Amino acid sequence: MANPQADCPILICEDRKKGYTALVHCGAIYIDRRLPQDTIKTLFDCCNSNIDDIYVYVGSCIKKESYIYDCYPKWAKSNDV
Repeated sequence: MANPQADCPILICEDRKKGYTALVHCGAIYIDRRLPQDTIKTLFDCCNSNIDDIYVYVGSCIKKESYIYDCYPKWAKSNDV
């Protein structure tokens, strides 16, 4: 599998025992909306996955040091994320 690289990470969640894979594009707005957590939860809810059987890979992406903001981003709504 290949992905043309951008600044957002690609998250791959794989249930190796049951053979399910979830692949999501996690732009900053979707991380703020908890897409990574929801992806794992979907494997639990829809596939009856066990936490010990899930492997998570985060694709290469831009790092926080590369971003410069003059104020906190308006799209960032979840302070705990």
